Amino acid sequence: MPWDAAQWKQWEGKDIASVYPLRRYIGGTGDAAVFETEFENNPAAIKVVAGTREEAEARLGNWKESAELAHPALVKSLASGLTASGESTIAYLVMELAEENLAAVLVERPLTPDEVREMLPVLLDVLAFLHGKGFAHGHLRPPNLMALGDQLKVSSDSLIPGGDPAVDTRSLGPLIKEVLGSSRSAEPFGRIVKNADSWNLDQIGACLRGEPIQELVAPRPSKSRGFLLAIGAGIVVACGLALFLPSTEPPPMKAPSEEPKPAPPPEPLKPQPKNAKAAKETKTARENPMGPLSPGAKTKAPTLQATSEGVTQVLPDIPEAARNTITGRVRINVRVRVDNAGNVTQATAEPPLASKYFVDRVVAASRSWKFPAGSGSQEWFLRFELMRDQTRAFSSKVSN
Repeated sequence: MPWDAAQWKQWEGKDIASVYPLRRYIGGTGDAAVFETEFENNPAAIKVVAGTREEAEARLGNWKESAELAHPALVKSLASGLTASGESTIAYLVMELAEENLAAVLVERPLTPDEVREMLPVLLDVLAFLHGKGFAHGHLRPPNLMALGDQLKVSSDSLIPGGDPAVDTRSLGPLIKEVLGSSRSAEPFGRIVKNADSWNLDQIGACLRGEPIQELVAPRPSKSRGFLLAIGAGIVVACGLALFLPSTEPPPMKAPSEEPKPAPPPEPLKPQPKNAKAAKETKTARENPMGPLSPGAKTKAPTLQATSEGVTQVLPDIPEAARNTITGRVRINVRVRVDNAGNVTQATAEPPLASKYFVDRVVAASRSWKFPAGSGSQEWFLRFELMRDQTRAFSSKVSN
């Protein structure tokens, strides 16, 4: 029989698995509830679900599979497990603690069209990421859109492995209507609401950007470019969201000549937008979107630049959504070992380390650099500077 809120609230002050204290009751429905807890001496949230042993094991399996997903706009899973409570088995999931959810904002007022125009791209981006990994979200509602610092976070505790992507696309129409209130007919939102049942993510993104829409016979999940959302100081101070304006897409870069000639350090490159992979914030939320580069993730073909030292640089692919979170500049140093042919055999990030998300991408790019051939192994020191509008790289040979 489902538990009510009063039953769950009585759990305040208890521990789960003798490890995670159940502090303030945040909310719950039926057999599930969410409490504040602590993870490695930091505030966190914990979801507890009561059921049979079989139900709990199945839910834990889904959580462990979902925990492999890494995207800046997904709430990060920290730990999970099973414990017993009387005749029930409790499955628990420890997650990042959000400061507020969109449902609380809507109690104060609906969002403005400009705010929704900034919110939708990140939702399209995270949905494209999930669909590409074989998951559906299935619960796109205001309570599941949250704020952590100035970063929008989408709930990840009920993702559906093998779920139907069309369920998420269709849910965008009702979501837009709910958050816009009486402004729901404002364009392009009225058109998106009308066509959400038949459009795919690319078509919705094109409509939002005012671009021509390619009509398809049937909707299919596809990747969409997104932005990190926040809802600014005009909402609720506790919400902590901040709006970012979308940037125009840069023109494609020309391929380098077959035999690059020595030249001054290259002009900074602004990479093409791409789906952001998830990451852990180690400094400020604006400088460090959370989550590492997913294992096996594909990046765009490297952009090569020749330097005056005969070194061929490969600049890291930083998606626009992640780049928009940078305040000032992020500096990352990498030490590389080079073989006799000038190829990198080892690349290691040097302290102080920035966000693991940025570090992973910079190290991946460093492995593709090309150096002058020598009479033996060499070591080089690479320095990268990441800014919102450009990336710069410098290199110096380490003396033996």
